[in-house]
Amino acid sequence: MPAAGASHRSLLYKKDQKPVYSIPSPPVSGHTDSRPVPSRSQRGIRRFTPDNLENLRVIECLKTSGLEIRDIARFMELCQQGDASLRERKEMFENRRQVLLAEIARLQEQMNMIEFKCWYYQQALEAGCESAVQALIPQDLPEDIRRLYTASHQENQPDPGKTQDEKGTAQNDAAS
Repeated sequence: MPAAGASHRSLLYKKDQKPVYSIPSPPVSGHTDSRPVPSRSQRGIRRFTPDNLENLRVIECLKTSGLEIRDIARFMELCQQGDASLRERKEMFENRRQVLLAEIARLQEQMNMIEFKCWYYQQALEAGCESAVQALIPQDLPEDIRRLYTASHQENQPDPGKTQDEKGTAQNDAAS
């Protein structure tokens, strides 16, 4: 019986190798799909070839990167088509890269805010009040902290490409 909170996946380790996933699944009777299914031992344990393992690694990567199951299935179908689908498979990965880069940028902005607030509250604790730290924002902040502050408050920064009228409208929208 698995321990409380244990994943439905277990890891098998071989000497001097990275962990290999052992994924329990029901037998595939009446299997009509053209995708290759790993063979089974006499005891019903699946035997994964290096290609099966690589497919699992790619599927796990796509899944954890947020790609939907139907899109992962589509990718696997494309793989079965061979070289005829190279361009479409590359496009899938290019699109996924763009999504992840945007997510990384969003996470970095959040990390900047977290780092700034950790510093902020440490300073407030040392001073015994927040007003001493608030008086520093933004012009008198230490340079590294000012960079964090600025990076975490970018949406509040004026857009140099906007006209004065557009800036006023944006400020009014933000105030309401």
